[in-house]
Amino acid sequence: MGRRWKRPAEDVLKINSDGFFNPHTEVIAALQGVKMAGMTNVVLETDAILLEYALTNNSFRLSSVSALIHEIKAMAVACFSSFSCCRCDRGCNQVAHALADIGCNGPRGTIQYWVSPPIGVDVLVASDCAVSTV
Repeated sequence: MGRRWKRPAEDVLKINSDGFFNPHTEVIAALQGVKMAGMTNVVLETDAILLEYALTNNSFRLSSVSALIHEIKAMAVACFSSFSCCRCDRGCNQVAHALADIGCNGPRGTIQYWVSPPIGVDVLVASDCAVSTV
């Protein structure tokens, strides 16, 4: 069996973001997750290698998404006691990927919120909850 999502420590908020194969959207998804974070210890988990690389060094200063990268980094310093970004396999990020798929196929320019996971995603959430470990 492949790698699976792991529950974060009790005092840590884990943000799993996914832009569904669109590099610019990957950064926007991560930024929106960081903006919504309500805890002080945050881990951003993404399946985008370039996003993880951009957030852990300064090589993207001149890229088209540099302002978004800078905004994530500035918020991390200003708002969180601890912040880290790590890459995970898509298998560890299935819920975020499924939600990104729904968002990419929904009405353009809208933000979608759910009280509970959409049908199909609920099964992925239940699977993660059933086997997750710290």
